[in-house]
Amino acid sequence: MDTKPKHTYILGAGFSMPLGGPSFEQLLSPDFENALKWVDGLPSEEVYFDVFQNIGERRENAQAISKKRFNVEELLEKLDDCEHCPWSDTFQDSILDAILSPDIAALVSNGTQSFIRARKLDLFRQINMAVRARLALETSYFVHQIPKSSERWVPYVEWFKQLTSNDTIISFNYDPVVELAAEFSERPYIEEELIGNLDCYLSPNSNMPKLLKLHGSSNWMDVENSEHVKIQLPRNCGHLDEISYETSLDVIRVVGGPGSTKRTLASGKLKAVWDAARIAIENCNILSIVGYSMPATDNFARDFILESLLTADRDNDLWLVDVVLGPGASSPAGQRAREILRQLLAYGRVQSSRVESFQRVRLLSQYAQDYLPWTRPTTAEKSRQLILATI
Repeated sequence: MDTKPKHTYILGAGFSMPLGGPSFEQLLSPDFENALKWVDGLPSEEVYFDVFQNIGERRENAQAISKKRFNVEELLEKLDDCEHCPWSDTFQDSILDAILSPDIAALVSNGTQSFIRARKLDLFRQINMAVRARLALETSYFVHQIPKSSERWVPYVEWFKQLTSNDTIISFNYDPVVELAAEFSERPYIEEELIGNLDCYLSPNSNMPKLLKLHGSSNWMDVENSEHVKIQLPRNCGHLDEISYETSLDVIRVVGGPGSTKRTLASGKLKAVWDAARIAIENCNILSIVGYSMPATDNFARDFILESLLTADRDNDLWLVDVVLGPGASSPAGQRAREILRQLLAYGRVQSSRVESFQRVRLLSQYAQDYLPWTRPTTAEKSRQLILATI
């Protein structure tokens, strides 16, 4: 029986940009201070709230002090290192001097710095949590500014309507764009309320696509003393606009950016999500990488994708890899992504009897909304014939 091909989508920040989603470089800047209107009642005396409220202004200070462009990814990695650094009174001063480097020191007020020096490293956990809470807010609040009736949603909703159980969406984004597209299209999808059980992603379920958010989500909370992560709201409840941006040390946002947090989640509470993503990449006939250029700083995720392709048991051929990066696709970053994939497919163990491996990687100068609605469902054989005719 001829069925629809298995199609796996890998989504990066570029997927959400046509709706107003920010790039990673834009985050933690004064431009996002208006996002605070979504948060009520922030005390100012604690380290957590000092950082959360003022991080945009402090980012500018950090950039001025260090005389270099503020790098959000480096900051997150440093904070992870600080949080997990072993404490020793003997090395207290040297550790604090290293930790309070200009770009981190500038995130907190002078009073807070003195407070930190009088305490132990658990305070850096508060800073880390505050930064990640702001990331969850800044990467997601834009969706609440776009009414359901906006034509900007149309391509995303039309895309989601056509998805079936043969489709898997792997997302590196924290925002709820895919969830809202599902809600607006009135289509269910597989994403368990308690995340942590691989069986929930592998069990057959009638015509439902799977959503796998590898870096966590703005509406995911860590369940203390549990192997699970809890989704804040029920799926398809019609109330995603009520996502809470509550900020508290009791609310641990599952936002795994650069640094050890991402690796810990991938091997811990989100292991089932990563395992399911690996299986989806290994078994797909078509792989669409949308808005994700495999940046040089994201070695962990890039290697995960490449290793999944390389170790695949190709009972079903991988026919096509589309890299969709918008009008800037021909940039050095886009060319690099294509060549990485071409080299892997040409010299790796991924086999195809019908077409040369390197020919199956297309670099497309389209936005997500240009590309996604036209990945129409069709039979496997028709898809194969079309692909072979167009590359």
